Amino acid sequence: MATHDSAEAVALKTEHDALGGVIKEKKGAGGDVKPEVVKLTALKEAYEELVGEPMVGQKPTKKFAKKLKALAKAGGAPAQPKKAKAAPKAKAEPKEAPLEAPKAKAAPKAKAAPKAAPKAAAPAKSAPVTPSVVKTPVAGGMYQMAPLDDIKVNPSSYEYTMAAITGVSLSAAPGAAGGQDMDRAVALMEKQINLLKTLEGLVTKAESEIKKRGGAVPASSAPKLDKHGFVVPSNSDAKQLMYSQEVTVCCHPDAPAVATLIAAQAINARTSKRVNIKQMWHSSVSIKPEYRPSDALLEETRITYQTPCDLLITLIWKNVSTPTMVASAATHIPIEGDANIAKYICRSCCGAQFYPDDLMTSITVDSTLEAANKLDGRKRNDNLVLKPLNAGMGKSEFVCGATETVADFVLYAAITGKKVAAPSNLKKWAKKMASEPVYDTDAFTTYEKAA
Repeated sequence: MATHDSAEAVALKTEHDALGGVIKEKKGAGGDVKPEVVKLTALKEAYEELVGEPMVGQKPTKKFAKKLKALAKAGGAPAQPKKAKAAPKAKAEPKEAPLEAPKAKAAPKAKAAPKAAPKAAAPAKSAPVTPSVVKTPVAGGMYQMAPLDDIKVNPSSYEYTMAAITGVSLSAAPGAAGGQDMDRAVALMEKQINLLKTLEGLVTKAESEIKKRGGAVPASSAPKLDKHGFVVPSNSDAKQLMYSQEVTVCCHPDAPAVATLIAAQAINARTSKRVNIKQMWHSSVSIKPEYRPSDALLEETRITYQTPCDLLITLIWKNVSTPTMVASAATHIPIEGDANIAKYICRSCCGAQFYPDDLMTSITVDSTLEAANKLDGRKRNDNLVLKPLNAGMGKSEFVCGATETVADFVLYAAITGKKVAAPSNLKKWAKKMASEPVYDTDAFTTYEKAA
């Protein structure tokens, strides 16, 4: 019979836990889980057949429960309570003694029979009526409980055994296997040492990758220990923030904040400022396979946002109707709309470069942002909105003059995102902007999904 920590048992348990996660995920998505449940039951039965006990943390299967009942019946356990009830009949004999005068003095001797009964019926202590305690001292000053029955079967559904994880064994206890416990302790220690070596290797690899990308790695990451060897919680060695400002932007994968992403890439390409984007996936969309990112993308994102920057954008893919930004965790006042978020980022990160201080130019930028917000994909409406802008595009390179502004980011995002049929001048302008790397947001809007 194999043990819980044997290779076969561990393999069955691992496959069982993985299948349980699949069933939970399918249930959340409203899918059919009957085939998986059948397979899960088969794994439990295979485990019970191998180990002779239910899987740790799981109820026994019906097949295994029937097997236990069959073993109990075969051992004759139900017949024992009847024998125990027959003992009090011996006490009825002394009551008839007073009827015969010559035997009256012999009555006390007859009372000795019930006292001798427990000694003669010592095996009856294993009867399941009431558990008795055999006061046989073992290690630690404990006592051993007498068995409740004579049937040697595996633990029931509510009893579990756990292998010792230390080298300490109760050598005085019957059946103790100190040598096996010591072997398990040594094996566990070796596993822990190998795990620590693996973790150290991963830390070294991560620090090397951070250094390649210009990040800062703490001089020493070893925790402080007290006199008892426990870790002392402290913020004295905490890593300083590697960004000057942070904002949180939430948007749906089907309606990304394209203008905001273009603004962030333009700041990196056109100015001396640095903007990092940390992507996260909220549970409202991550449970759907079409929105779940790959492990490689998650690792890439984790490393990227740890490099120094002036602005960190935490981009959360979430089930929201419109892009929303929170600039301050203290006030938690949201800013809604892709155009407003892009405007805020340009103003706060690089001043007047993409949102001019000149009064007339800033008014032109604001009116263009308002016009972009009115586009809805209907040809007649879009032509009326874009007609004034199209006329001005024949005289300048960009939407609001000779320099690139946030209006270019927002208008381009609106035209391409809402599939607007732009007039001739704006069509040429949009084609030119599409050739610029900063206007390419495919890395975010069509991210690498999980297989």
